[in-house]
Amino acid sequence: MGLQLRNPFRWPLTVLGGIFVLLGETVFTGQAYRQWPAEFSPLTHYHSDLGMTVGGPPGANTALGAQYYNAGQVFIGLAVILFIGGLYVYYTGNRRRDALLIIGQFAGIFIGVALIMNGVYSLDFEGHGLWVVPMFLGITVGLVPINVALYGYPDFPQWIAGYGILVALLPLGRYLLMFVTADPLFIAEWILIYAAFVWIVLVTVDAFRKGVLSNRFRRRSEARQQTVPTNPFRWSLTALGGLFLLLGEAFFTGMAYSHWSGAFSPLSNFHSDLGGAVASGRGANTALGAQFYDAGQVFQGLALILFVGGLSVYYTRSRRRNAVLVVGQLAGLFVGIALIMNGIYSVDFDGHAAWVIPLFLALSATLVLLNIALYGHPEFPRVAAVYGGLVGLIPPVMLYVTTPMLESPFVVEWILIYGAMLWVLLVVVDVLSGEMQQSDHGTGEATAGDE
Repeated sequence: MGLQLRNPFRWPLTVLGGIFVLLGETVFTGQAYRQWPAEFSPLTHYHSDLGMTVGGPPGANTALGAQYYNAGQVFIGLAVILFIGGLYVYYTGNRRRDALLIIGQFAGIFIGVALIMNGVYSLDFEGHGLWVVPMFLGITVGLVPINVALYGYPDFPQWIAGYGILVALLPLGRYLLMFVTADPLFIAEWILIYAAFVWIVLVTVDAFRKGVLSNRFRRRSEARQQTVPTNPFRWSLTALGGLFLLLGEAFFTGMAYSHWSGAFSPLSNFHSDLGGAVASGRGANTALGAQFYDAGQVFQGLALILFVGGLSVYYTRSRRRNAVLVVGQLAGLFVGIALIMNGIYSVDFDGHAAWVIPLFLALSATLVLLNIALYGHPEFPRVAAVYGGLVGLIPPVMLYVTTPMLESPFVVEWILIYGAMLWVLLVVVDVLSGEMQQSDHGTGEATAGDE
């Protein structure tokens, strides 16, 4: 219990997701608001106006302000998926109640996906309405069954479930009033959004109380082990984060590449060129293509934070090895943050190099330190550890040995990125293979080398 309390990456997924939701709204939306160049009020502006750079009656944000807002939508969207997916801790084994909760989870995951796409298709793009309206209606579809199920959960505060149902009805009331009054009702959107955030806070606090401050979730899980449906959100945090990382690269970078209008090659372009919409000697992407790339950097940044944080499953009884692993994790968390900031400060902004160079150097430290620790782990494949360590040596070679700063062959950057992706895949496979999925995971047996 002491280790779980000290390490937030051992907390229930719904607690971690809820914290990330609130952190994302505070940091990203707050920064977007600070960048707004004129007067801004919930009485005259929608929440999503903060992500708009094209001028109109409500005004427009600065380019950097819109980047912060749209990055926040992607960050919060993935966090909502984690929060909703983690609600499996409230399964009871009652088929009807669990079925209601699962239906609500599917709707909630759609809300998360819609939030992510809202960060891509901001108000500057025609596809915005295709995502934002279903997203708000999804709150009704998702929160009603979730809170009906939670209302009957033992020890769950029924007033929170009642409040959640009221929040679920707000989208219907808002659209009805807009239809009757023909008024945009800007403030109604803000009330809906922050009422939903309050519900997330309340559920997060309850889950923290049951899953971190006590063992009630664990005891119930053991009691119903054979009746709980198979759920990918019950996988190791490293496996879940790693799969999100790979999915993010495949989808977002793939979409960014598909929008590139000219010739693009790893032999003549950096990976991050896909996020630039301002013409340069290496070409430029379309505005939508750059949006997809930048969204992918934010998505993958949070996914990497989950992947690295979850590597606590490889802790052993060796203090030295654990210390090396922890230092590698801290470096990896910085890489995740730098990826997120790379999605905000794309190649179109002056601050890009201030993040991308430390990102590569921190990635080197992360891979080298993690794989030194994993090499001595009794169950981790040594070949994968050696491979990961060698990939970690690429950044200093790329930056300092081959040629001066950032003038190395473009292809070396691509080798580094996809070499690291392959290492992530190897770790995910190792975790999902079941070798690290024992109840005494990484702590039950000490080898002679652990002394």
